[in-house]
Amino acid sequence: MAPAGESRVTSAPIGARALAQLAKGVLGHAVRRFLPARVDLPLQTFGLSRDAGGRLALRGVALEPLLRRFGSPLFVADARKLDDNLGAFVQENVICAYSYKTNPVPAVLERLHARGAWAEVISEYETWLARELGVPGERIVSNGPGRSPEAFAAAIEVGALVNLNHREEIAMVAAMARARGKRARVGLRVVTAGGWGGQFGEPIDAAMDVYREMRQRPELEVVAVHSHLGTGVHDEGDVARLAREVVAFAARLRSELGLAPTILDFGGSLGSPTVARYDALALRLNRALSAELLAPPAGLSIEAYVRALVSSVEGACRDAQIPVPRIIVEPGRALTSNTQLLLCRVTSLKASGARGVVHAILDAGVNVAEPVRNEFHQIYVDGAPRGPERAYRLVGPICTPMDTLVWSMRLPELAPGDVIAIADAGAYFVPFSTSFSFPQPGVALVEDGTARLVRRKETFDDLVRRDRPLASPRRATDAPNHDNAS
Repeated sequence: MAPAGESRVTSAPIGARALAQLAKGVLGHAVRRFLPARVDLPLQTFGLSRDAGGRLALRGVALEPLLRRFGSPLFVADARKLDDNLGAFVQENVICAYSYKTNPVPAVLERLHARGAWAEVISEYETWLARELGVPGERIVSNGPGRSPEAFAAAIEVGALVNLNHREEIAMVAAMARARGKRARVGLRVVTAGGWGGQFGEPIDAAMDVYREMRQRPELEVVAVHSHLGTGVHDEGDVARLAREVVAFAARLRSELGLAPTILDFGGSLGSPTVARYDALALRLNRALSAELLAPPAGLSIEAYVRALVSSVEGACRDAQIPVPRIIVEPGRALTSNTQLLLCRVTSLKASGARGVVHAILDAGVNVAEPVRNEFHQIYVDGAPRGPERAYRLVGPICTPMDTLVWSMRLPELAPGDVIAIADAGAYFVPFSTSFSFPQPGVALVEDGTARLVRRKETFDDLVRRDRPLASPRRATDAPNHDNAS
């Protein structure tokens, strides 16, 4: 003990947590010095520009005023990019059947159909929606491993191309067609090398027997071979291998069963050239050491994909000495991902004390932007920079630590009310959105220098409309207006 009246100065030992934070800080600094710096994609990649004050605009339409008109967050679709992407897919002998599940916004679908797109559907709802949008039954393709009897019935009734998923569906589809006095146009999903297996399709080596059974059913008109990699098309080599395998199988159908498919359906699997899933190491470095997440190398373009597919099919058919069937592609992400933005606002900032990272709390989180957690999406800040960049953690408003979109990203100084634009929001943002504590966003379409609301934001009433009446409902005139759709 120290003598009475004598002070004693001691140093508290550094705690394990503080030591770990210090080590992470030193290591993070070293790692960031040697990793490549993030380079943002040019604004024009997504049809964006900035005015003299740094304000973002899409095709000349200022973005921030759209949030004041239609509410935040908000999806904004680009009509010109939709037209351009579809035009790149629709070529001679190539039919583009858009994947409804990817971005099921009726105004977007309607625009695609008006310019020649077919509909690729997986449920009775989607078949109904296609017909409501005026799509002829013969321009609908029905796929999927889990379709209900109602989904099959709806597809058969309208005369859609029905691609069976597995052998066990044959008897049911034949019986449904017979009961309706129809002959169903069918194909079979075959699993090629490297493609998804499991619940999806029949292995191509075993599919001959399935086609033999289909051919024996007079209620079925066997017209197609369907394939879908699922694992992704990354380069022209992937396209060529898939085409050769499918054409070789079609040639066998002709020689062994006397079947001559008139359609080769190559499904989707082509991604957006500006989106890629992060590998596990990149995510761990970003979370633990604030290493930047980088834009992917440019992926295969639509034009290169279609060119490779057509030339590969034609070459394989020439080698097999069979006529070239019609080609169907079923793009989802590749067609609409880069045609849509998600706009949101910074609602609050909170210093974390950990490695200088500040939490930027947005009004859009995993409830509407779940894909951002696992794949690269270019993010822009509206307005001129206020100061030097710093590290921010982009989080949403949902009460869970899982609502973290990006663990660390260097951005210009942010303030509450700032607008954030998340690119490539046209694939699986809308269908994966939920009404978790907040109404779902509206959708605006920008065309010819103007923006119009094509889907209003959900209201509170929308969220409970299917429930039993509230015990003491207020009069409609007493209820606040939450449409934000002026």
